[in-house]
Amino acid sequence: MKKRSLCYGFLGILVTFGCGKKPLPDPPVAPASLVGDTDPSVRLAAHKFERAGDGWALAQKAIALADAAVPTADKSATDPMRLMAGLDSSETPNLDPARKLISWKQPALNALAQANLADHWTIIRFNENEIIDIAKLSEPFPEIASLKDLVKLEVLASKLELLSGRSAKAAEDLIQGNLVAQHLISGDGTVVHYVGGISCQSIVLQAARVEASNPSFAVEDLKELLAHLESDPHNLADTFRVEYNSQILRIVACVHTEDASEMAQIIGSDSPEATGERLKGIDHPFERRKTAALTSQTYALLIQNADSPWAKQVDADRIGQHAVEGLTDFNLTDDAHTRSTNAKLAKIDNPVGRLFAFESPVGSIVGSEFKRQVILGATRIILAAQIYRRTHGKFPTQLKDLVTEGILKLVPVDPYTGLTPFRYDAKRGVLWSVGPNGTDEGGIDLIEDRGEPKDLVWAIDGHRPSPPKLALGKQ
Repeated sequence: MKKRSLCYGFLGILVTFGCGKKPLPDPPVAPASLVGDTDPSVRLAAHKFERAGDGWALAQKAIALADAAVPTADKSATDPMRLMAGLDSSETPNLDPARKLISWKQPALNALAQANLADHWTIIRFNENEIIDIAKLSEPFPEIASLKDLVKLEVLASKLELLSGRSAKAAEDLIQGNLVAQHLISGDGTVVHYVGGISCQSIVLQAARVEASNPSFAVEDLKELLAHLESDPHNLADTFRVEYNSQILRIVACVHTEDASEMAQIIGSDSPEATGERLKGIDHPFERRKTAALTSQTYALLIQNADSPWAKQVDADRIGQHAVEGLTDFNLTDDAHTRSTNAKLAKIDNPVGRLFAFESPVGSIVGSEFKRQVILGATRIILAAQIYRRTHGKFPTQLKDLVTEGILKLVPVDPYTGLTPFRYDAKRGVLWSVGPNGTDEGGIDLIEDRGEPKDLVWAIDGHRPSPPKLALGKQ
């Protein structure tokens, strides 16, 4: 079966049914009518999608202003990261191209700052009593890409401010970029928005780690940035609930079960004609209530993972427990394979619904969220260590020195252990997390013979985004 990008690959119209008996009519229903068939853990609070006056409309305004702001097609003049590299590559950089781009985009950045003032972004609004055409469910990828570009602009603006000696404004620009990330992560959006927030935040945190060593970055402004990063609103479990109810359950409720074009899309077939042949003669290939129950069980497992420590994650194979074994290739067109598949499908209860439930490809997002938390914790420590260095002329001997000095309230706990703090070796100047395998290899970031990740390692000075491989044992 062809893997798709999140739930949005399920959408779209292909072609009409192949030859043979059509499935019995099962007209679309309102999603609310299926809620009783779902796992209680996936259900949303009644107030969801009803909040008013939040910042999402202003964020969309910022996107529109940014898209309309550039009077040139020259990509070298409009790529924030390329301009950033130019600023870093010279001791006497030319600031004019970056300044010009920021000037063009300033109205968009102003609108983004207004959007960031909101307590909450209600990105998805959903009426559970509405029957909709699933082909009209919009994909959020363009808006996510536009917001990511605006975050890159905030990072570029921060760099310009530091080069111009305006440290406080540099910190504020990084904070604005991270606020966008926080709103995408904590707002009422889908998993795509959540992942977009992770991507935006990684850009900001990378810049923060590197620029913290810049002598132009005043200690008080570093403290302001660190204080902002101490706040980390997120709720991945609730994002799964929003996605399930606003996207998955809506597809289950509103898909036309007698339309092979939509059935083919749900199955993930590139050959709708072959799919029609495989479904020929099957009265109920997709049963709404049973599919609502199956898909909700899948998302219940995702929610369980989102609320659980790393050591108690459910094996990814269990999330696919509703698979129909041996029926994943719907693109082969030879007659023998078609007859064989059709015969197997005819013996399976709700075959298309089972395949749809299995095809939820968002389980890896839980791992991405743990890694996000690790990177955020490491960035906090690196900023705190730079503040310590400004006062004492050297980096701390132990991470607890950052607490003793009042720079941090607590040393961040490594999310992969859930109990122990990050590791640190002052002699080598490295900070590390034990990584997904949960084993402390002493700050070695690669297995030398296979190149597989072990510990997640950072240089405490922030200058080297990826420290070199360390052929050392535990210290």
